[in-house]
Amino acid sequence: MKIVKRILLVLLSLFFTIVYSNAQTDNLTLKIENVLKAKNARIGVAIFNSNEKDTLKINNDFHFPMQSVMKFPIALAVLSEIDKGNLSFEQKIEITPQDLLPKTWSPIKEEFPNGTTLTIEQILNYTVSESDNIGCDILLKLIGGTDSVQKFLNANHFTDISIKANEEQMHKDWNTQYQNWATPTAMNKLLIDTYNNKNQLLSKKSYDFIWKIMRETTTGSNRLKGQLP
Repeated sequence: MKIVKRILLVLLSLFFTIVYSNAQTDNLTLKIENVLKAKNARIGVAIFNSNEKDTLKINNDFHFPMQSVMKFPIALAVLSEIDKGNLSFEQKIEITPQDLLPKTWSPIKEEFPNGTTLTIEQILNYTVSESDNIGCDILLKLIGGTDSVQKFLNANHFTDISIKANEEQMHKDWNTQYQNWATPTAMNKLLIDTYNNKNQLLSKKSYDFIWKIMRETTTGSNRLKGQLP
């Protein structure tokens, strides 16, 4: 009888915990939706709890253009090639004046208007920490283009993320950016699985490096990085 009572208490406790958790999620969803009503835009939101089970999703089925967010999976694909031995952090890459495309955001171009030679590590730094568009396209060329990034994502079971165009292509045609899309949950999963290094996605050196350059980003002071406690 005592065992039955204990089991019943555990089940009741679990039930009320789930109900409370769901109520909190519903309340937060309502608050976010009320904020979004005033915005003349379609906005996607996905929030995962630390247990990765309690989730909040708003407009999750929509394919949102990634714009510079695509630089994160591109960097992961490059680091994967480094881990395989196909590339190295110290490998030097020549950047010619022809690589320095006009009218695009590029600290590399600003610092080296006549071209330069940088290591892959430096280019990754510019691309992720400073959102360098030219650095992004140079990295894509190194690994064989956007198809290689897509293969990396597919091989690691990251679905609902599409990368079809580089920065140069997007700058030529506004609508091309919509070929690079992701759902909010898909991007959350990529971020969380990378943070947890699920299935040893990266070597320790590459793992430490990606989070170092993510933390050092100079473009997020008025976004999540600057607003979170």
